Amino acid sequence: MIKKIENKSDLLTEDFGYDYNRDLTKLLDDHNEDYNQNTINMITLWKVNRYPYISEDIITALNKLGKETEYKEEHKKLLLRLLGCKGVQLPMASTFLRFRNPRLFQIIDQRVYRLITGSELSLPVYSSEKNKKVISDLYFDYLKRLKTMCDQLEIPFEKSDRILYNADKRINKDVKLKNYGG
Repeated sequence: MIKKIENKSDLLTEDFGYDYNRDLTKLLDDHNEDYNQNTINMITLWKVNRYPYISEDIITALNKLGKETEYKEEHKKLLLRLLGCKGVQLPMASTFLRFRNPRLFQIIDQRVYRLITGSELSLPVYSSEKNKKVISDLYFDYLKRLKTMCDQLEIPFEKSDRILYNADKRINKDVKLKNYGG
């Protein structure tokens, strides 16, 4: 049964200590300038609790990816570092990588993964070092499979996540996605 607050004595001292997304909440509380798209995006991410915290050195490493033309061991290390950031899981990390360098990286999601593998994407839930390694290995294996599939289907790797996403929506339209509200 839902309880309704009746009077001031129902409030406790700890009720006044709001601690949700502390740094971002303070930034937004202190924001006195006109809104722009960046402000709207920050508020949206705050509300859905999906605001990623990524250090400047990781951002610098991401920026260097734009010039890369082949896979390097440091790319796996960067992915592991991204997976260690609050609010970042593999689909988001792969999205950062893909927009930085689509020639090397593509977004991994349930649709494209199941279309090229014939099985559901299943990732470890807990963020241990061992699980991050498993996730990283899965992603780089996925990229190899995706590259092979692109060659077979004669589609550009740089656009494969988008092409195959649309293809899956059509081909597997009657198969529900896991943990997806839409």
